[in-house]
Amino acid sequence: MRACNIQSTNSFDIPAATLLSFIGLSAIILIPIYDTIFVPLTRAITKRPSGITMLQRIGTGIAISVVSMVVAAIVETKRLEVAREYGLVDDPSAIVSVGWSRSIGLALYLSVIGIGSFLSSFLISILQKMTGGNGWISDNMNRGHIDYFYYLLAGISAGAFVIYIYAAKSYVYNRGTAL
Repeated sequence: MRACNIQSTNSFDIPAATLLSFIGLSAIILIPIYDTIFVPLTRAITKRPSGITMLQRIGTGIAISVVSMVVAAIVETKRLEVAREYGLVDDPSAIVSVGWSRSIGLALYLSVIGIGSFLSSFLISILQKMTGGNGWISDNMNRGHIDYFYYLLAGISAGAFVIYIYAAKSYVYNRGTAL
């Protein structure tokens, strides 16, 4: 069974700028779910009023970031394999998509905001200088290796997670503020 889809469509485009509106929509949807389902569930387990501590929330976010980057890298690797299989590597106008990656891609795009965007741009600039014009980041997505970039981000996130765990172990909450 093949989990790939090769499409060429001009009928429906979503401008990248409109994807930012999904941040607000996801917050409107997920915050009530968090407050009505997750917090009471974890409160029953941990016996804390907030369910889990702020440090646990941050650690969970970093861990999800690592998993997200690994998934993005795997999806991009599969997309490049499909481009090679169908001889589309040298056709930058060919749209090669892996069908089940759309929601993952949207979720990953939405995770890159604020300072992360600036750091990502800085990292991309460094990588372009180090790997050349047709290196990891190329005008032709089928020639580049964005999957390597995602693996690099996963490695950076994993390193940040290890540093975070080390720092969080030495953190001492003030009495009465362990939310």
